[in-house]
Amino acid sequence: DIDSEAGLSGKPFGDIFGGDREFLFELGFDYEFWHGFGTAYVGASAGFVQYLGKAVTASGGSSPDTTVLNLLPLRLGIGWAFDGLWNWLGVPLMPYAEGGFDYYFWWVLDGVGDIAVYTAEDGSESKARGGIFGAHVAVGMKVLLDALDKEAAGNLFEQVGVINSYLFAEYCWSFIDQFGSGNHFDLGDDTVMFGLAMEF
Repeated sequence: DIDSEAGLSGKPFGDIFGGDREFLFELGFDYEFWHGFGTAYVGASAGFVQYLGKAVTASGGSSPDTTVLNLLPLRLGIGWAFDGLWNWLGVPLMPYAEGGFDYYFWWVLDGVGDIAVYTAEDGSESKARGGIFGAHVAVGMKVLLDALDKEAAGNLFEQVGVINSYLFAEYCWSFIDQFGSGNHFDLGDDTVMFGLAMEF
């Protein structure tokens, strides 16, 4: 949460971009490297989210120009999923947990679509772009769709090669603040994610 950073006066992010949450779109790939008591996997993902707001003038007043904050989160993780409910009891649920490291690219666009430039009091200029390291921990639940229509699942395997398909819900705690060092945005937040997963 950018507005929760120490040393800030007011809520600059909320004042410019508002308090509404935006949708984060993400695409990820996992590789299952161990099957035993559950399934262990490593994974990587990339996402994108964009915030639109009205720029602020050097004097602190409002501007009619639109400004845009773009975030491109990259994640590497290792996780474990418990498939015993389905394998042993026939219950099509698979809880899982994951943790890993993140890197967020960020950049701000000005009213004409160029990278915004900040001019300091000494006249030096800095472009509004960068990247921040962090980490995440997530827990979730997958629902095995094959159990709802085994015939359709079999056809999907024969035609496309999809072994299993799932709907999932995930709660993620992210800590994107350069591991606590100063002079960086704090982009960490709690997020809820829903999606479709396919196993090949």
